[in-house]
Amino acid sequence: MISLCMIVKNEENYLDDCLNSVSGVADEIVVVDTGSSDSTLQIAKKYNSKIFSFDWIDDFSAARNFALSKCSGNWILYMDADERLSEESKAELKFLDKGSNDTAYNCTIKNLDEVNSRPSLMNYVRFFPNKEGISFEGKIHEQIEPSLLLNGIKIKNSNIEIIHYGYSLNNEGKKNKAQRNLKLLLKQFQQNPSSYYALQLGQTYGILNDKESAEKYFLIALKDPNLKKEYKSTAYRYLAIQAAEKNNYKKAVELINNSINTDANQPLALLAASKIYNELKDYSNAVSYAEQAYTINNYLEKNRVNTAQTILVDSRIIIYYLLELSINSNDLDLFNKYFFLLKEMGSDNSKLLEAEFIHTLLNNLQIKQEKINDYAGLINLDNFGFYLLLMEKYNSVSTNLLIMNSIYERFEKSSLYLNKLAIFYSKKNDFRNAEKILMKSLETNPNDPSTYFYTLSLYVKENRLNEIESIINEMEIKFKDNHLVSNKVFEIKSKLKKILTSA
Repeated sequence: MISLCMIVKNEENYLDDCLNSVSGVADEIVVVDTGSSDSTLQIAKKYNSKIFSFDWIDDFSAARNFALSKCSGNWILYMDADERLSEESKAELKFLDKGSNDTAYNCTIKNLDEVNSRPSLMNYVRFFPNKEGISFEGKIHEQIEPSLLLNGIKIKNSNIEIIHYGYSLNNEGKKNKAQRNLKLLLKQFQQNPSSYYALQLGQTYGILNDKESAEKYFLIALKDPNLKKEYKSTAYRYLAIQAAEKNNYKKAVELINNSINTDANQPLALLAASKIYNELKDYSNAVSYAEQAYTINNYLEKNRVNTAQTILVDSRIIIYYLLELSINSNDLDLFNKYFFLLKEMGSDNSKLLEAEFIHTLLNNLQIKQEKINDYAGLINLDNFGFYLLLMEKYNSVSTNLLIMNSIYERFEKSSLYLNKLAIFYSKKNDFRNAEKILMKSLETNPNDPSTYFYTLSLYVKENRLNEIESIINEMEIKFKDNHLVSNKVFEIKSKLKKILTSA
């Protein structure tokens, strides 16, 4: 007999689909509510659930253990409302239900992220025998495995797959969720300063863009030689990207190699390695790592694997990036290989339109006014870097401006987009609009040194020496710890001093 064990709060948007996905498998549904004010409980009643209330005390394990105490089945399947049991998993659950109750089973959790095109895979226990003494631990990111092992329960892998929809949030939604979790994580780490919770804190601070705190906790996590390889790889990857952002590429290469050597099956780490080598103009390594990312990512998308944590990437994103690399490295064979793969994706109409747009930009053909909106509609976050590269090589600045302005509402919070839009205006000698866009870029991301350099370049063109001096002074303060930027600022300041002296 299988008991579905759940804790819920205000899950009316998800719960119906969740409970429907376990129909025919769960003999008992136990729903513990922690304070819903919507129709969650009415939905639960439709499925003859046993419903209990629990006063929330900032402790997920406490709520889950209360739910466990209300389950009467021989087996526990625990899920959240924003999850679905895959149809293919039902037969295996029924089979395992008849087996020995001295074993728990890892399940694959497929976390969908349709907003950021980064689904992830995780593998941990979700199906285990209902025995006295087994309980969850941890105020957040709670775990059942330590208790299972302590009670002599073996843990094996299974082919059970659970689809999780709760990660499909925009950046603001993810930050709100991370901020909510942070308080509990800090309390938990204070009580139990384990590498696992240090890793979770690093990831949470990373979402909140508190890079200094994220780095601190990732380094703490890495001190544990027994930290799972997937978690080590994640920590090294984050630190490598941080080093690259500080222009410390020697350190970045060392850290990203650590990430890959720790776990060679992490597509995001391989992609990060490629981008680091791309910045170093080492196109051979950049292409090699990007192609490895594409191959492994495709395999993981099609096959169930046992992994504590693996972040996947939309295959189209890797293809667009490889097309960028092919242009940067002047590798026609590489371009043709991945352009062919790109043409195989999407609907027939979109494939034809995209092929036409790319061909037009590459060959500097004239774009008719009525095609502008159609072409602009093809540009999104996944392919923006690729199309931007093509437009920079395209010889009609006026057409580029029409396309860039057509996508303004979608990209107005991207400093990369705003900076490139300003450059196109500058090329048309429209310095007023160029400056206006750059000021918006500085408001959007005040820590991007490239925006300051673009602004300096604009002021040089207009011979606005006082503004140049003001920007330089601001950059000296803001980027004093970024040696590459501060060195460039020093060079510009020296040149400006010579100009003012000679004048």
